Amino acid sequence: MSDPLETDFIALRKIPYNEHSMIFSGISPDYGRIGFIVQGAQGGYKRAFPELELFRLVHLQFTMGSGELCHIKTVELLESFDELSKSYPRYEAANWIAVFCALNLMPMLPHPHFANAVEVALRRLAKEELLPEAILTGVSIAFIFEEGWLASAVQTKGASEQCRILLEMAAGNPPPVLSDESWRQQFDWCRQLLLYNDCRLPE
Repeated sequence: MSDPLETDFIALRKIPYNEHSMIFSGISPDYGRIGFIVQGAQGGYKRAFPELELFRLVHLQFTMGSGELCHIKTVELLESFDELSKSYPRYEAANWIAVFCALNLMPMLPHPHFANAVEVALRRLAKEELLPEAILTGVSIAFIFEEGWLASAVQTKGASEQCRILLEMAAGNPPPVLSDESWRQQFDWCRQLLLYNDCRLPE
């Protein structure tokens, strides 16, 4: 038996696996998209690892499985973003992030910058700090940067400086002051760049 591995993890999806189990999938800075099977997570069984829920940051000890699904040993709750579910537009934005990850991240491929941007985004959605389009702009540009697509898309010094500020915002720094319409335009620009690079976007 190998020693347990450790990582931080944000659950972005959960689906029933069989009568008494659940699969939680999400993002880890160390392993990218990763999934865990949890026994006794539904049905009449006592809920295993109740700290693990959608849109929560946890620290896990786990072991690798024979396939893509891993097995949890321990769970420590680090931060809950449950408050975002109280606002439909913000919950919808969180689901946009979840679907984007499912569609575009390869399993077990680290995305540390993007994973951090997802954590920052969910925290801001929960605290209602920014317009959802502004938050999704930060998540999108972090992914674009980490995939290496940003440099070829930015042709002027002014645009490069603007992208630098947006990347710092995605990492947790204060955002620039823009109008709601400007943020919508920024997010639309990010979506067009993602589509240009063959990403699949949530409907």
